[in-house]
Amino acid sequence: MDKTVLSKWIRSPRDYWKVGPIFVWKWLLLLLVGVAAGLVLWFFGLPSGLWRNSGTGIPAYRYDDPILQELSGVVQILDNQGRVRYEGEVAAGSYTGQGKVYDQDGFLVYEGPLVDGAYEGDGAKVYSDGKLIYEGTMAANLYEGEGRRTDPVSGEVSEGQFVAGIFEGEGRQYNADGVLIRTGTFARELLNGDGQEYSAEGVLLREGTFRDGLLHGTGTQYTSSGVLEYEGEFYSGIFHGQGALYDTLDQVLVYEGEFVWGEATGTGRIYPPSGQLLYEGQVFEGQPRADAFLGLSLADVESAFKEHWILYSYEGITAFVYPYFHLMFVTEIP
Repeated sequence: MDKTVLSKWIRSPRDYWKVGPIFVWKWLLLLLVGVAAGLVLWFFGLPSGLWRNSGTGIPAYRYDDPILQELSGVVQILDNQGRVRYEGEVAAGSYTGQGKVYDQDGFLVYEGPLVDGAYEGDGAKVYSDGKLIYEGTMAANLYEGEGRRTDPVSGEVSEGQFVAGIFEGEGRQYNADGVLIRTGTFARELLNGDGQEYSAEGVLLREGTFRDGLLHGTGTQYTSSGVLEYEGEFYSGIFHGQGALYDTLDQVLVYEGEFVWGEATGTGRIYPPSGQLLYEGQVFEGQPRADAFLGLSLADVESAFKEHWILYSYEGITAFVYPYFHLMFVTEIP
């Protein structure tokens, strides 16, 4: 073998460590130690007590590092896998000040002010799967005060007052296309109080006093094309009480008076398309009551028809006599 080649393999005794009866090449041993240390860091992350520079000039610490208990300033906090879970201000180890919170996949979860680790203050931003879903004021991790929330599924936007995470107070709601669909006073996420409701195209459908999202009290209802249909009293979204009903084709008044559970029933007035009064009196399900034409109350009619007798009955034909009306009815008995 060439002496030059041989000399590359033959080392000085100073290049070896004697371990018992054998000699170990120093560089090989150091290489093995380095590989082992790398594997430990790969599987277990940075050991407690170590910090690293994140490349942004911000020191990074593992979440359980004891030094954090006495630290104040801007830092990065890592989980046990070495992933950044928080970046921002800390005070005596507590997330206090402006900061950003990340989930284990690296998505931004929160950005804004924190107090002792809780989301609290103005200018807060909350994210879901990397998308902004709330911007405004927070307290104790809940939406509180003025804010704007976006439903991550429907895209519907609620803008206005929040109380303990619930949309409540004066506000407005928009669909995913940015069209105003509800405005007024809200409670428990629904219109409660004075408000207006619109179609997806922005056409006014209902306005008045609401309870749990339905007209309850005095209000007005329109068709999907914005034509006046009814104005008056409502009960849980149903015509009930005094009101006026309109023909939505001719856009003229057809009935005004009492309504019972959506039907024109009680005392009222019926109008033809010409607008002249056609009938005034007792109405049942939108039609004049027959007893009204007789000049009798319903109780009188019921009493009069109870008083009758059979004049004769022969081969399936029966004659009934009603003395009150001086009438006889002949009918077939089935």
